[in-house]
Amino acid sequence: DKKIIICGSPRHDSFFQSKNPKRSSKNTILLCPRPIVELTCHNSTQMYIKYEQILKTTIQKLKTLPNTQLIFKLHPGDIAHNDSIKKIIQKIDPSIVIFHTKPIDVLIRKSDLVLVISPDGFDPSTVILESIILKKLVINLVLDEKFYDFSYERHKAVLSITEKNDLQKIIMNLYNDSQFKNSILSNGEKFLQDYLSNHGIASETFAKELLKL
Repeated sequence: DKKIIICGSPRHDSFFQSKNPKRSSKNTILLCPRPIVELTCHNSTQMYIKYEQILKTTIQKLKTLPNTQLIFKLHPGDIAHNDSIKKIIQKIDPSIVIFHTKPIDVLIRKSDLVLVISPDGFDPSTVILESIILKKLVINLVLDEKFYDFSYERHKAVLSITEKNDLQKIIMNLYNDSQFKNSILSNGEKFLQDYLSNHGIASETFAKELLKL
């Protein structure tokens, strides 16, 4: 254990830098559907069917929210399921903007809320961490309905839900109940203090440790 260098995450140093892009007059929801990959135990016909059904109903529900625009960010990898997800979205509403390789921090900063769609609860998306760093509200829609004792769950920094929850009601509560909203954001700060070291200076910290070797 003494040989482990605790430096934080150099990859996320830039996420801690203050940048305030011009925001849209509408409430922007960034949807990040994590694709099903072949190596997972959820690579089954049933999960593909369930994923498509939930994706369709989720978009339909979100489109009923007032003054709201939807943006999709696909996983940047070359994954076959990405193509299926894209086709489903375009079939429902061709006007929805879909990004594949655009930097995730740029899209998160422009958003009011981030909705992650996870095929399984055991492999959470990095977008959850990145959204918390950027002080954004996060909803994690877990398709296999299994939740684990991850740090962000213990701190209640994320709203983890299943298809059985009322998504529209949850989002409207986040928009309209400032106390509810601020409690989640505050929990996010506590989670980051517990989970990640050297916020914004991880690269510098790592370099200094390397020089000591």
